[in-house]
Amino acid sequence: PPATPPRRSFGRDLRAFVLTLIRSVIAAENLQISPVPRTGSLRTPPVLVCLTSVKLYLLRHAKAEEGVNDALRPLCLQGRKSVARLAEFLRSRELLDSVPVWHSRLVRSEETARLLTRAMGWSPRRLKVCDGLEPDDSPLSFAPLVERATKDLLVVGHEPHLGKLASHLLTGHASPVLFKLRKCSLLCLERRVTAGHWQLRWHLGPELFE
Repeated sequence: PPATPPRRSFGRDLRAFVLTLIRSVIAAENLQISPVPRTGSLRTPPVLVCLTSVKLYLLRHAKAEEGVNDALRPLCLQGRKSVARLAEFLRSRELLDSVPVWHSRLVRSEETARLLTRAMGWSPRRLKVCDGLEPDDSPLSFAPLVERATKDLLVVGHEPHLGKLASHLLTGHASPVLFKLRKCSLLCLERRVTAGHWQLRWHLGPELFE
């Protein structure tokens, strides 16, 4: 008698089809599957992590003390309170996850970055001092660093540099300036990794949390 063909499991075929479909979506949309943790004998399902977009957060430093040496001016009491209120607002609305925090060499920028990082409960290892972020620096020299970013990033800087940087990223031109960030204002831009075009997500002014 002719040999009986092996019986195929419908469930196994369906599982193979679904896995193939997921792999196709991952390849097309630039996704990654997170590692699979184990808890006892139970296995937690893998989680898809989307890497298709990058967010850039631009934060102007909080209000600083007056002084002759501009680079050494620390935050005043009102400025420190503004940073604390901003952190509370961001935490309560889950608007910002733990991200690298770049700041300029000026004391008021460094202090704003440090206080916000601490209030958000992030590691101080997230902090990084960067050149090219001072008030009169050209945004054209700093923009390539942002364009190469593959993960969300927070930049704490100054005006008019931040406004020009945002305008350049959105339009390709630093002038005319589209934004003038008030002290402790936070601007969020986003771009798709594949397309590379920056878009405005939201603009948070201090009047919303003070």
